[in-house]
Amino acid sequence: MAHHDTREGWLVDAGNRLISKYVVGMARLTMPPWRVSCGFPKGSRGRGAAKRIGECWSVEAAADEHANIFISPVLDDGPRILDVLLHELIHAGTPGAGHKGAFVAAAKAVGLVAPWTATTASDTLAAELSAMAKEIGSYPHGAMVIPEGKRPGSRLRLWECPCGIKVRVSSDDFQATCGLCDEAFERR
Repeated sequence: MAHHDTREGWLVDAGNRLISKYVVGMARLTMPPWRVSCGFPKGSRGRGAAKRIGECWSVEAAADEHANIFISPVLDDGPRILDVLLHELIHAGTPGAGHKGAFVAAAKAVGLVAPWTATTASDTLAAELSAMAKEIGSYPHGAMVIPEGKRPGSRLRLWECPCGIKVRVSSDDFQATCGLCDEAFERR
């Protein structure tokens, strides 16, 4: 069993194993240079039901032409992390495909199942990923628990003129007049 002191070390080891066996081996994809890190994917803390737990940025997004993969810190279960990482590695190997065409074909080839925007491992793949997670060792991370509820409000102050035009300004001392009614804005 391997031992890793950092999440990134664990993720790189896991990624290399997944690429060798599944991405290149079973799906026959060519992998670009890539990096992986534990961090919040863009939009993962937004409102709504869809909370991203993984994301792949294509090589075009990086100055050094590496695909950049992020695994959410809300995850701490090794097999599930491998499942999400495999999904994202397939994105890196199928640039421009989104969740269609080459991506779907590769995902099916390795044992991921629909929905394609949020794949999960088939029973066979789940058993293999569980065994792989044991080989890699424990993921050196405690899941972050993000409280649900109201997001913090704006730090901008609301100012309004008598005719109803509203503006938000970062200053407590905003001295301006409305271009429509020629009256001063007042803090609300």
